[in-house]
Amino acid sequence: MAPKGGELGGRAPIPKPNSLPNGYYTSIKKSPNYPKDFKASNLKKNTVKNGQRLDSLRKLKSGEWKKVYYDGYSKNKKVSIHYFQHTKSQK
Repeated sequence: MAPKGGELGGRAPIPKPNSLPNGYYTSIKKSPNYPKDFKASNLKKNTVKNGQRLDSLRKLKSGEWKKVYYDGYSKNKKVSIHYFQHTKSQK
């Protein structure tokens, strides 16, 4: 998720852009690795099973997190994008 000012889900303010840990963004589309020509075909959300990862995510925002698998195409090749999403704020 990419750094961006404002609030998540109308509740606690998100950290300043420079205070987010490296590799964390407020939007998947803000990630430098997100393919600009990505065409989605399938979306699946699962429970985060890695306890250490879940702990680090909850330090950013408490609550429920999901691991998202976003399948689609980029440059006519099949790609799968994986990321974590807060269930209430969707960020």
